[in-house]
Formats: sequence, C-alpha cells, structure tokens
Amino acid sequence: MQRIVAGLVVAFGLLVGLCGAQPGDAKLKPGDKVEIEWVGKRIQAEFVEYSGTGWITVTFFNDGIKMTPTLPPSDIRVLDGGGGAGKGPKRPLRTWTDTTGKFKTKARFIALDGDELTLETEAGKKVTMELSKLSDADQAMARKIAAKAGPKPSADGATDNPFAGTTQPDRRRAGEPGMDKADDEPAAVEVAAGDWSGCKTITEGTSGAWSVPLDGAALPEKLTTTSIPLPQSAPGREGFFEKVDSLHLACGAGRGCVVIHDSSPGGPGKATLSFVDLVRGKAGNPVRMPSGLKVLDVDRSGEFVLTVPDGSMRSGQTDRHKSSLGVWKVNGRGAEPVRLWNVQQPDNNHTVAPSYAEFIDAEHVVCVTFPNRLAVWNVSQAKAIYAMEIDNGNEPVVSPGGKYLAAAVGGKVCLFDALTGETAGCLPGGHGTIDRLSFRPDGGQLASLSSMRLVVWDLAKGEVYRDMAFSTGIGSDSVDWLYGGYVLCGGSSLVDLEHRVVIWEYLRDAGRGAPVAWGEYGGQFWYAFEAAGGQGRMLSTAFLPHDDVRRAAASLTSAEQPMIVQPGASFTLDIRVQGDAAEQQQVHKALTDRLEAAGMTVGNGGPLVLQATTSTGESREMSFRAIGPSSRKDETATVTEQISTVAILENGKTIWQTGTGGRLPLFLEVRRGETIQQAIARHQAPDFAYFGQVDLPRFLARPVDVRPFGFSRLTPQGVVNTNPPPRPQSPGN
Repeated sequence: MQRIVAGLVVAFGLLVGLCGAQPGDAKLKPGDKVEIEWVGKRIQAEFVEYSGTGWITVTFFNDGIKMTPTLPPSDIRVLDGGGGAGKGPKRPLRTWTDTTGKFKTKARFIALDGDELTLETEAGKKVTMELSKLSDADQAMARKIAAKAGPKPSADGATDNPFAGTTQPDRRRAGEPGMDKADDEPAAVEVAAGDWSGCKTITEGTSGAWSVPLDGAALPEKLTTTSIPLPQSAPGREGFFEKVDSLHLACGAGRGCVVIHDSSPGGPGKATLSFVDLVRGKAGNPVRMPSGLKVLDVDRSGEFVLTVPDGSMRSGQTDRHKSSLGVWKVNGRGAEPVRLWNVQQPDNNHTVAPSYAEFIDAEHVVCVTFPNRLAVWNVSQAKAIYAMEIDNGNEPVVSPGGKYLAAAVGGKVCLFDALTGETAGCLPGGHGTIDRLSFRPDGGQLASLSSMRLVVWDLAKGEVYRDMAFSTGIGSDSVDWLYGGYVLCGGSSLVDLEHRVVIWEYLRDAGRGAPVAWGEYGGQFWYAFEAAGGQGRMLSTAFLPHDDVRRAAASLTSAEQPMIVQPGASFTLDIRVQGDAAEQQQVHKALTDRLEAAGMTVGNGGPLVLQATTSTGESREMSFRAIGPSSRKDETATVTEQISTVAILENGKTIWQTGTGGRLPLFLEVRRGETIQQAIARHQAPDFAYFGQVDLPRFLARPVDVRPFGFSRLTPQGVVNTNPPPRPQSPGN
C-alpha cells in the first residue's frame, strides 16, 4: 500500500508541474511576507521555498494549526517589505463595465481612494476615474477588493469613456473559464432562515379508484442533430481541474445546460454553466456561479438554477449555509440570486446539505433532508408548504408537467399533488429498493429502478406494466425513456420492455472518450464528451435505440422470450437456515406465501429451486459510547455479521440472489447489569423475519451467453458497434 500511495504522489506532482504557472521575476527570501487566498479569504503568510514545479510553499497558522501549502504564483501577492516587493505577480485582470453598459475593459484593480478608482489596463496604462461611473455591480466589487488591500497610485485624467486609452477591448465575458482567477467571484449572499410556520404534515391518504390524469411535457421544436462544441478552458491549472459534472435539459425551452466543476486545490469548488440552444445548435457564453455550490437542477424555462452547498470548506460558513438551498436567475451578465435559505427543520440537528432538490416550477421546489424528510417550498417567501417522511434511501421525482410528485411512502409508490401534497393515487405492488424514480416524458408510465429490479407502472390504468429482475446488477443512477418501448438504465443497459430483457449495452469505460453526462429530450439522446485535461468538450446527440437494436428485438418472438421466472412457474423450496424445526417451518411458510403472492406455486422435482440460507459473516471489534448522563465508560465488543440469503437456482445454477446482512440498531439498548457484549448477543441471531418480507421477481430472463445481443459506444460522430468487453475471470480460473 505504501508503494502505491508513493506512486500516486509522484504522478500528481508531475501533472501539477505540467499545468502550474511559473514564478514571477521577483525572488522571495524565506520569511518574506506574502498574501494568499485560503478557503475564500485573503490571509498573510510567510514564504518558505520555491518547489521544483515553480509553485511556492508558504506557511501560516489557521485556527491554531500550522499549514504549509504549496500554491501557484498566481495565488500569491507579495506584501510591502518582502524580498521582491512590488515585483511579484500582479492582481489578476477582470472585466469592468460603465453605467451605460457601452464601455468595457479588462483591467486589474490598483487602488480605491474615496470615490476615485485606479485601474491598470492590459497594456499597462493606469486609469483613474470616479467610482460612480461604473455599474452598480462593479462599484460593489471595487469596494470589496479595496477592503482587502491595495495602496492608491497617482491619478490620471478621465473622459466620458472611463476606459479611454484601453488598447485591447474585452472579447470574453467575466467569469468565462480560462480567464485569470480574479476578484469577479460574486459577493457573498445572505442565507435566510426557512419559514416552517403553517407547514402541513402529509401522510399517505386514500384515493379510491385510480383516476389520475396524465401530466406530460410539451413537445419541443425540431432539434439539431449535429454535435455542438462547448467553450473550452485555457491551458493551465484551471483547465486541468475542470470536469463536466452534469447535464440538465430544460424541457420547456429547447435548451441544455452543461455544468463544469472546477476542483482546483486550495479553495472551494467552482461551477461554470454552459447553456446550449438545442434548436440552433449553438452554445452561449459560460456563466460562473459563486464558489462552493453544486448545481442540482435547471427549471423548464432554462432561466433558473437550483443549488446546494458542495461540501467544500468556506471561510465564515455557518450551519445555515451548510443546510441551504439557492435559486439563481441566469442572464447574459451571470447568475443573480433570487433566494437562498436554510431548509433545516428546527428540530433537526443534522446540518448537512439536502440530498435531493428539484424544481416543481420557477416559484416552487422540493427537497429531501437527512434522514428522510421531504419538503416543498415557496421560493420567494422561503416558506415550507408541506412536509412528509418518505421511505429510506428513496428520491422523489416531479412529473414532466410539474403537476405531480411521485415518492415512496409506507412501502408504496404514491403520486401527490405537487403544490398541495394531497394524495392523487397509490400504485399497487411493493417497490423494494429504489435507486431512481422516473416519469416517461409523456407522463404515461412511471419506472422504479434498482440495480437488480425494474418496475414500470401504467399510469393511465394505475397498474403494473412490467416487473422484472436482473440476474446481475446494472447501472441504476439514471433512467432515460427511449422511443419504441425501451429504457436506458445507468446510461448503458438498454432494456426492451416488451421482451423483458437487457437487449443491448452502450459501453462507457474510462479512458475511451466516453460520455460523462447524458439525458433524453425531444426523442433524442444527448451526451456530453470531454477530452483529457478539460480540453475538447462537446454536446452530441443520437437517436436511440439504433437500427441494430431494432433488428435484434424483431428476432425475438413470443415463443422465444427467454423468461425462466414468470407467473405460473413452479418452485421446489430448499430451506437451509440455522434454526430448529419450528423456525425452519416458519421460513418455509413465509416463502410459500411470497411465491403465491407473485403468482407462482410450490412443487417438487422441477428445475427451479428457491433456496433460503442463513450464515455468519466476518467478526470485527467495535467501540461503543454511552449517550446522555451515564457513568459507563467506553467499551469495545465483538460484532459478527448475520447474513440471510434468498436465491433462485435453475438445474443447480444460481440465476438470481438477494440478501441482507443483519446489522445492529443505530442505538443499542443496554439493560441494567448487562455488558455491551451481552446486549449485542440479543441481536446476533438469524433474521427469520426477512424471509417474509423479501421481494421475489415476477419475471426473470434466463442468463445466456448471447445476451445482450450487442455492444456499442457513443462517440461524437454517433453510435459505433463494438466487440463485447472481456468477461471477468471467475475465482480459480
């Protein structure tokens, strides 16, 4: 392990050397005073040495802890009295605009003396002007920079054009990737306290017979079919650390938004938005968001952006910031805050960012906070309208038209009126584990996906359309509905709903220029590419499934559907649990009931076997600490994992398996006179109740060597068929 870590450190150092800047002309001496930017603020430090890559090592104390980071010269400003005072790297350039908006220039801040601002242009000319001649935003930025540092120079004259004498006009907007890291970081925005007064608590209601009108999205104009180049980063440090983070498709505006995240070391992350006109096939100017934010959603109009904190450290950040939501309006000048507020409920002590958030419309959003509290908010008032507890680990989803909210509540998937919380209807069948819920774009179906199971409901009838299990896990972080009855799971596994099989794989292995973000919109599949080092980004599109998939599906007739498990199938039960005769009979009856509930029967002698086993896993030492007033000291005890497994076998070969590793409760109750080990022993027993709750697949395709039928890669030029990837070697081979 030590050799591996050392190799990684060396490799990282080489990359930094290639991407870092060179030091300025001034040569600093150990102990010289410098100013650096650290987690969002400027602080004083001492020069230590120049590194082999040209970066500069400094030292300072932060909250009593000695820090010795190595930073690029562009992040360091030499203070007066230093070995190279006045000769070190200058303050970076930024774009300044006058009050009329007609005149702009790229210049660096020099000083602010009262109402007189001095700038230095790219050509090195000093320009002094009245601060009032600048736009309101730039006046505020000048005051913010002046509060940090900067002696005033002598003044020059000014004309009606405050930037007269500028030799090179600005050709890029402030905040564009590749510009110098500068003071155009948007000013901090106050985070309001969320208003929970009058918030309704919603529980699943009764809805009677299913009668839920469909809620689909509007059809877009004809969209481009060509790849769209995205703005590139300039070579260097920022470009190296920038990566495509996500793709959002504004279904009401024919626009896409590619989010690019900059994770440069030494400060909070930064997100840049590249908006794309999907009709004209053109990308607009990038918009830089304030640092430390993660973009979760873009509304249907493509005008508003929803953010949460990205978890990076920021100076002065409070618990209110950590649990906040933000709505921003995007325009040609950048992103302007509409509302930022804390969504943490007063009785919730967990100060973490929401795990999920989505627009209902521009004025309403829904979010989920730890552990499982869903809340719908009025944005302008920062007011909670209603809240409910949803099932553990499940994310809700808003219908394409914004009318409904689908969520897993009490073991069922229900649809609620998105703005009032009233129950519209609950769907039949237990949902099991849900990694992703997704409405079909026309609102006609709803999918529930996990790595081992896909359930699709017909929302016109309120009944299950497909319930299929997978013999091996598939990607489950996304669901994209494709034309002709296909669902793309995790961006790679294409499911043919009619034939209930994974019929094709779109490979996305690393290092091959694979798509890094994707989504379906307007009958087309959109995917963002990124070359190494943040160079060569583009947004491409294709019509999926392609013709080879359709030909493969056409070869499957009803008689050839490779279904081994389906309603009517007969199973032999094989009970191998660690228990007495009564406990084994309990498991036998529980699994018989589960099979009959799925439309199958119990018999003897057939090729299908349903096997139940219990076993013990690894043992490990754990420490326990008393909560609340107690004289009990911390104790260490041994915990052994209790495993319960259910498997389906065909002719002795396992074709499907699920299970649970019995864990201790979050809080362990210790009775008077008990040791920790004795309290644990009460939970160290087989979990027989699991067998009465397990979700068995109603449809399961037989895993055979020819499935899936083919493999392809998505490239900037479209779909390219390829050979199957090498099969993983089984143990012992």
